[in-house]
Formats: sequence, C-alpha cells, structure tokens
Amino acid sequence: RFDNEILGVINQTETLDATDALLGSSVTDYNGTVARVWAVPDLDSFEISDDGARLDFSAVATAGQDQMRVLLALDVPDVGGTPGTYQVTHIGEGFASSGILDFIDMNNHGEVVFAGALGGYIWLPSPKYGLQAGLNSFSGLAGIGLFLPVAINDLGQVVGSGADDVLLWENGSFLSLGAIFPAGGDATPTEINNQGQITGFVDDQAVLVSGETLSFLGSPIGGPSVGGGFCLNNVGQVAGGAEPVGALPAGLDATLSAVVWLSGPGSGQIIADGALALDINDSTQVIYTSLSKPGPRAFLWENGTATELGTLGGFASQALGLNNPGQVVGSSFTSQGALHAFLWSDGQMIDLNDRIGSAPVVLTLALEITDGGIILCQTERDLYILTQVGNE
Repeated sequence: RFDNEILGVINQTETLDATDALLGSSVTDYNGTVARVWAVPDLDSFEISDDGARLDFSAVATAGQDQMRVLLALDVPDVGGTPGTYQVTHIGEGFASSGILDFIDMNNHGEVVFAGALGGYIWLPSPKYGLQAGLNSFSGLAGIGLFLPVAINDLGQVVGSGADDVLLWENGSFLSLGAIFPAGGDATPTEINNQGQITGFVDDQAVLVSGETLSFLGSPIGGPSVGGGFCLNNVGQVAGGAEPVGALPAGLDATLSAVVWLSGPGSGQIIADGALALDINDSTQVIYTSLSKPGPRAFLWENGTATELGTLGGFASQALGLNNPGQVVGSSFTSQGALHAFLWSDGQMIDLNDRIGSAPVVLTLALEITDGGIILCQTERDLYILTQVGNE
C-alpha cells in the first residue's frame, strides 16, 4: 500500500529506458539492464485497487529482470493566490560575509550548492547521494582537493570548477569535463539543466555543452564582443549578456546587453540594453535587471514584452530568481533605504520580511525559487530556506 494515490505503472523496456534519467533512482545504475519488460502471459500481471492505494502484482523472470516503475501523486505546495507566511530554516552562517556568494544554486527539491571564500558546499533537506542531511563540504571528496560548485539540477548533478578543470559531481563521484572544454581555455560553467546540458563562458564567449559537444553561441552585438551564458532552461535555451570589447566591467556600463539564445548557436537576440539576464524558465520567460537611471530595476521579459516589477518603495530593485509558474525573487530598497528580499507573484511585489513572523532575521536577498515556492534567501552573513506554510 502507498500513502499517495497510484497514477500508473511503467513496465515496458522502452518506456523504462526513456524515463530512467527523469524518474529513476539517483543511486541506481541502469546501464546494461536488458529484458526489463513483463512478458510472460498469465504470470506477469498487476492490478491497482479502486482507491488507488494498493498495487497487487505477480512476476516471473525467465530472462533478464522484471522491473516496474510506480507513478504516485505527490503533495505539492499551493503557490496560487497571494503567498502567506513562511517557515524559516537556517542553512549556515558566515558564508556570505562579503556579500553575494561567488556562486549559488538550488534545484526543485530544495537542495542547495554554493561556493565562496570558505570552499564548496551542498545543503540537503534529507540524507541523499550518500551524504547526510544538512551542510556537507565538497572538500576532500573522492580525492578532489578543491571543488567550487556553481549549479545543481533536479537529478542531483552538480557542475563546477576544480583547481584546473571543469568537473561534474554525481552520486559521490567526480567526472572531469576537460575533454569537452578547451585545454588552456578560461572556462567557467554557470548552469546545468535536467538534460545534462551546460552553459557558461569560455574565453569570454557564451557556450552551450550538449553531450560531448561544446558550441559557441555567438554574439548579436556587431563587432568584437565578450559575454556569457548565465542561465539555461530545460529545453536548451540560454540567457545571459554581452558587451563590446573594451567596455567597462559588467554592471557598471550601459553598453552591457541582456541576450537570449532561443535555438542554439547564431540565434542570439538582444532583449534589453544596459541590462543582464540572470534566469530563464521553461516557458521562455526571462528576468533581467536594467542598469539605466534613475536606478536599477527588475524586469520580466516574455515574447518580446518587458514588464517592470517595481520596487518596495525605494529607488532600485534587482531580479535574481525565476520559477516555471512565473514567480520572481530578488532584492529591492525600501522607502526607508533598507535592502530587503522580495517575491513578485501575480503582479504584486511582496517584502518577504513581512511574511516570516517573528523570525529574528532581516532577509536582504532572495536568490532562488522552486516551482513549489521554496525560496532561498540571504541575510548579511547567513543563508536561509523559506517554506510556504499558507496562503492569504
């Protein structure tokens, strides 16, 4: 019997093979598994009870293995309507003492990776990947002296940088991607999607890695330019930025442009001047922060239309995270001049500090949001997970 409703069963070899990456166990190696199908008439059978709670089955394996994948309905937090209050979970302290961490990412399971001056870490809400619940350091794992993670996908694959190499961490093991990224090149990965594609930049140019193929995406800016892919959705679309060679550092110059590549190399298009795109969802919505006066502003772009998200009463806001339902998180100055974390949902910008009850913290940045509404936030020094406990 199951606590959740049984939606269906997968028990054919082709369908099992096709769903291993998405639905399979993160600690099971399915490579080389053959004859997975239930194929013996009258002996291989299953039945789901009328209430969807019980699965009765009979199986006889004559060759290979009889396998099935049971699909269950899961309880997903309701993100509709106006978000209410949040439960606050402390991840760790002192990691953000110098402002925004060098890299930080959270997947849809609420698993967090980040890198800073103190090294690379993964935070898990429950034991997984052979690691304990809570904060785990990558230092020394599998003989790797240094690993600075930059992104984690929903399968638990983590991409990052070692001392002299781009590395992929999965189920406790590291894989060098040095054969894919050019030897001697200045390579920095920034994001990995659920298909295992990676974006980033190599020698200050935006790239996309699919399988063992690295492609330079090109720049829509006329003349020599530099840039990179900063975010990647699950259909392989990339967003980031580009600017002419010789421009001032990114974030200080209006020559920086927010760019999207919607169909691979050569498809780059500028969606905003004086801006940088930091996230893209599977519906091709993109968030960016405009650097134009009178002050930086957070925007949501979709199908050629940009919507300004406003501020919490102050002169500036920045968009940092976006989920598939179209909710945006970031930071904004209030009318009193304080920097506060915000959630933008259904056209309304909400100060997250007003939604955490009596928790003795001041949330300054909201960095990531899952499709289920879990939010990763930062104070001046610490990191927190916000879990929604009710809607208004």
